[in-house]
Amino acid sequence: GAENGRSAVDVFQVTPNPAVDEFTVRFNVTETSPVSLMLANAQGQTVQILRENKVYTEGEYTETFRVHSLAPGSYYCVFQTGSRRFAQTLMILPD
Repeated sequence: GAENGRSAVDVFQVTPNPAVDEFTVRFNVTETSPVSLMLANAQGQTVQILRENKVYTEGEYTETFRVHSLAPGSYYCVFQTGSRRFAQTLMILPD
C-alpha cells in the first residue's frame, strides 16, 4: 500500500529531545486502530507503557508524558499500531 515509503518521522515525532521532565508525542493515525506507545531501554526492554492498545480514530494526536520516574539516559520511544511498529531514540537528561 501507500504506507511502504513512510519513515517513523512521518508517523510520529517526539519533542523535546533531549527531554528533562516531560516529552510530547505527536502521531498520525490513518485509520481507526489500537495504538500502543512505550519507552524501551537501550536493550529493547520495555520500561514504561504510556498507552496500551488505546483505540484512536483517524487523525493527528498529541500526548504528553512525564519522565520523572526514569533514570537519565538513552531510550527508544516505540509507537505501535496494528502490525506496524516504529521507534525513535529519546534522550532523557537529569533535571
